[in-house]
Amino acid sequence: MKKKKLLVPLLVMSFLLPLLLILLLVFYQNSPQVDPVLAKKEKLESTFSEFRALYDQRKLQELRTKMEPSIEEVLSHEEGCDLVVSVYAELNLYPLLHSYSKRCLNKKKSSGIAYEGLAVSSIALGKQKETLDILEKKFLEDKNHERLLVSLAQLSFEQKLDAKARKYFLQLIKESEIWSAWLQRTLKFKRLFSDAQFVKDVSFELSRRDEVPQKMVQELLVYAKNHKLKGCVESLSQCLKEKES
Repeated sequence: MKKKKLLVPLLVMSFLLPLLLILLLVFYQNSPQVDPVLAKKEKLESTFSEFRALYDQRKLQELRTKMEPSIEEVLSHEEGCDLVVSVYAELNLYPLLHSYSKRCLNKKKSSGIAYEGLAVSSIALGKQKETLDILEKKFLEDKNHERLLVSLAQLSFEQKLDAKARKYFLQLIKESEIWSAWLQRTLKFKRLFSDAQFVKDVSFELSRRDEVPQKMVQELLVYAKNHKLKGCVESLSQCLKEKES
């Protein structure tokens, strides 16, 4: 009698167990599957958005504290190098800026900001000559990268290689769509304007533009007068009368 009582539950279980397994299989097949690659990408985007918001709010110290434990993950983002270099640059953390700028320049798709990060940190750390050699090799590969050009110009200036600095700045003023921004930067390097030919060249670039920033024209006009460059004085004075931006 006891054997019969035991047999009934076993028969029921033997019937229900396969049914339960089939139901679980159907549920699993119909439930949404999580792609691990996609999940990782979404997590990275979420983290990066949080860090970017902190940067926009200028909470740089808080951002650094949160960013550094996951800095390798941040660097894997397509805009990661720009963020990391910008944070260390604005916090004046030159050893870290130098290290991560070099890393970012060695990536397949290098960050433009990293050129300037490397230049600024190298000047602060006294490594201008070494960095100038590195970036001049990069220049052979890409002669039109604007941030590379301005970094070369600044490093050349610091090494008192003024002819090189003038060449790089003049290329930016001639070719860049944001030429006025680079001219504004160039005007900060006053020693370069001790060369009369450089003043002529920059004056010519201004004279061929449809619109010119008046303040920059006035600054350049002072140099033209000091060098007694009659033609430049006339063309710059004409710019002040006819062209204004």
